[in-house]
Amino acid sequence: MGLAFRAATLAAVTAAVLAPACSSDDAVGDAPPPSVTVELDVQAAPSTGTLRMSGATYELAAACYTSDAGVRAVGVGLESGERVEVYVQTDADAPYLGIRLPDGTLVEPALDETLDFYVQDDVIRASAIRLARDLDLETGRGAPMGFGEVEFRCSRYEDAAGPAG
Repeated sequence: MGLAFRAATLAAVTAAVLAPACSSDDAVGDAPPPSVTVELDVQAAPSTGTLRMSGATYELAAACYTSDAGVRAVGVGLESGERVEVYVQTDADAPYLGIRLPDGTLVEPALDETLDFYVQDDVIRASAIRLARDLDLETGRGAPMGFGEVEFRCSRYEDAAGPAG
């Protein structure tokens, strides 16, 4: 996948990383600004997930969504009282992973590598993901954040529109 296409896709999806689930009438371009946080009832979330990065493991309360293009999952976890948010989109033509750290830093896969999700038996997995922050979508460069892996276990699926409608 070309860098320009992936950069454009990441720019569009990044706007939705922290957006609450929207109706099917909403469009990614109408997503709230990045200061909006994921609205997910951590106690009542039907699915779970795990994020491992930088030597830390975050257990996530999650919601999963299906569409014709793939599966999306949004997870929220607390580590020592600090909130981390994770957004996964498995669409074959536009896979995406976005991680919002407690300090507000957005962490994403490095742009010069392919992001592959494996979806089987209601489990979404990606491992050995080279992560970066402060990605420059023009040059594809960012500050390295090491490697990470993510797994979501979807026990049920919400409205097909899901996050980013």
